[in-house]
Amino acid sequence: MVTGGLVMITDVQGWKLEVGQYVMTDPIVFSKERNSLGLIDWGDEGMKKWIQNHECNKICHSISMERDEELIQNLQTYLDKFKSKKLQDLLFELDIITGKQPQDTNE
Repeated sequence: MVTGGLVMITDVQGWKLEVGQYVMTDPIVFSKERNSLGLIDWGDEGMKKWIQNHECNKICHSISMERDEELIQNLQTYLDKFKSKKLQDLLFELDIITGKQPQDTNE
């Protein structure tokens, strides 16, 4: 996997801007740790269920799925920062993420 299993982006819709640049609308993202990215983040369980139900098509076969070390490092940094209760409160306040706020987050 491109992210080394840190995150899985599903329900991808959007368009390509130029080589390596895409605009995605309304994606669902699962991280290794359930609820790290909000209540729609079902963690490893969500990843497994998605893989079990997915049927590859021509789009799947046309995109690169090679491991990207720089992306993995950037994602890990982002996920670590996102665990901050202050940041989660701000994102909910700005309606960037929705749903019920997780109660058990690290400061």
